[in-house]
Amino acid sequence: MPVESIAGVRLHVQALGQPRRGTVILVHGMTTSLASFYFTIAPTLATEYRVIMYDLRGHGRSEATPSGYGIRSMAGDLAAIADRHASTGPLAIVGHSFGAVVGLRFVLDHPQRVRKLVFAEGPLPVFIEDEDDPATRDGIDADEVAESILAVQAHAVAHLPAATQEVLRGTGRRTRRVRSRTSALMKDTTLLTDLAHDQDIADAEIARCACPVLLCYGTRTLPAMEATRQRLAGLLPEVTMRMFDCGHLMLNEVPLAFGAAVGDFLRDG
Repeated sequence: MPVESIAGVRLHVQALGQPRRGTVILVHGMTTSLASFYFTIAPTLATEYRVIMYDLRGHGRSEATPSGYGIRSMAGDLAAIADRHASTGPLAIVGHSFGAVVGLRFVLDHPQRVRKLVFAEGPLPVFIEDEDDPATRDGIDADEVAESILAVQAHAVAHLPAATQEVLRGTGRRTRRVRSRTSALMKDTTLLTDLAHDQDIADAEIARCACPVLLCYGTRTLPAMEATRQRLAGLLPEVTMRMFDCGHLMLNEVPLAFGAAVGDFLRDG
């Protein structure tokens, strides 16, 4: 498993395929890893593209730095990955959940570098506030952010097949390792406070997005995700919408349908 020192951070990177149609970088969501792509849509995409996957800092086999977990910092890591592995020609970004927001931030910061973006089940703002009291961000603390992340996870897992739920909620070594790493990420780094203080991406900035975007959401997703979908659909200049019969974890629930939609979108034009 190659771990590279990139922009001062040790990041776990995997590459598949050849760049016949260009390069695609896959960006996973919070508390998961590149495995969410590696065992789902990456192999199929790699028949046409050079596919780059990496574990976000603090995730999977990447270094858990003490700080640097805000959207701009994470987008900076993505930029460093692109500099090293996709330095020639425009590339495509496929992001899921928090990874989708990181991808959007990268697109807005580097519009000339991205030809297409797939934004799957991403929340804006990243911190999902209590929908009965959405008026202010004042007083948000790390505990609230942790509760928000755990609520999203619980909702997502509830829509998976019963056998998969049993594995995720079990007591096996792999499950214990994932839970331990997630707990350490929340307790021993600034991830929660970074997310609590991250600013939303402004509507005016989103409206200047320079590349086509495929929005992918589940029909059984959280209300805050649905609100993001509607917001982005009304703001992005060139947007295609795809809805899937699933919850938040569409990579696990509908990998074939999601992968086909991504492939068609990247191939078109």
